[in-house]
Amino acid sequence: MQNNLTSRELKNTEQVLKAVGDSVGQSEIENIDPQTFADMLLRQVRANMVMRETVAEVNTSLVGSAGSTIDYREIGAIDTSDVESKTEFEETTDRNLEFPAVRVEVDTKQVQVPISDESMEDANLDVADVVSQEIGTALAQKNDDDAYSLVTDEDYVLDDNKYDGDETLGDNAEERELLSDGELTFEDIAGLAGDMRQNDVPVDSLIISEDLAHQLVTQDVFHLANERGDTSGRLEGNIGRILGLDVYVTSRAESRSTSADGAIQAVMLASDRAFVEAVKRQPRMEVKREVQQGYNRIVGTFRYGHEIYDAEAIGYLKNSSS
Repeated sequence: MQNNLTSRELKNTEQVLKAVGDSVGQSEIENIDPQTFADMLLRQVRANMVMRETVAEVNTSLVGSAGSTIDYREIGAIDTSDVESKTEFEETTDRNLEFPAVRVEVDTKQVQVPISDESMEDANLDVADVVSQEIGTALAQKNDDDAYSLVTDEDYVLDDNKYDGDETLGDNAEERELLSDGELTFEDIAGLAGDMRQNDVPVDSLIISEDLAHQLVTQDVFHLANERGDTSGRLEGNIGRILGLDVYVTSRAESRSTSADGAIQAVMLASDRAFVEAVKRQPRMEVKREVQQGYNRIVGTFRYGHEIYDAEAIGYLKNSSS
């Protein structure tokens, strides 16, 4: 999918290319097509997102249109048991059915990355690729951070279009204490997955930090997605499966804690319903001149929002509370 730019955004991207070229003494970078540069950024953002792989739906219908909110209708909202005949079912329309929904508000997320001369000293590196990777990774991490913070905020007040009163995520999410604080075991994961599946919640994803991942991959029942074969460590993202769950590692996840602090050590999701994302504007770049400091700063922006869709589709493995 192309990151289509408006004429103003094309101009901003051209200015980014020029500023980068001037900074590293490579004027030929100005000859790179701005649209190609924008697509490079979009690919980098997508390649570095982890939480996006667990989102129920990404709605981009707001892109290029007015407004900053969108309603998501409930999965399975049409109940055929309430319809007496096939003909009546086929004639049923959105207008005469009520759909519980959640409303997603979107706003602009911004990261600022100084033009890094040091990272571009190697003449074998493609300058545009380095810049798009630097900004793309930062924007992706921001998106991951926002999504992870949402699904782990037990005090988050759920959307009143679907939930009553001041219900919070913690009121509805399933939770289970670890058998030993800071130790993630097969028994812990099996216990929470079993509890949620018995309640007809088809959990399929587990989100953990890298330090907890090192515990998990040593267990015989864990099936690795791949092994890198070097000493640089595992990539973020899907690292394997256990008990029918895809296991995701993200640097945004809460780090391991061995204290009786009630900290969330792992998040379990039914990824077809837990939370959703609405995108108003795809990633963009522009130059911000730092006059007093005497250098340019590239500003990456990405306009989106997340919302809890089904709080019961989220579960926590937590340390005990003292």
